[in-house]
Amino acid sequence: MRDAIEGDPLTALLLPSFELERCVERVVERQLGRPYLNGDRISETRRIRERHPVFMALRCERFISEGEPVAIACEVERFVRRMQTQAPRSREALCLASNSAQRVNSTSA
Repeated sequence: MRDAIEGDPLTALLLPSFELERCVERVVERQLGRPYLNGDRISETRRIRERHPVFMALRCERFISEGEPVAIACEVERFVRRMQTQAPRSREALCLASNSAQRVNSTSA
């Protein structure tokens, strides 16, 4: 699965910080702010501490997701456009990659 994710040139990682402690702090606060998750600080902290090194080891484009959402979206869009011009892909392949990323995101949250 990891090879498939890393092998897709449109794979991107968005984290609030690449620094572990800051990332843990922001992700835990976000998760605890979502009442439908019924999370607790200890388990959320453990979870992101376990996942952070795995995320950071991914061979993909990285983005800091702290900041103005429109600015972040524009940065990601520039990345996608750049990748599309470097390695043109069919619309169907882009849709498949997008669907694959959505499935990964929904299972890793």
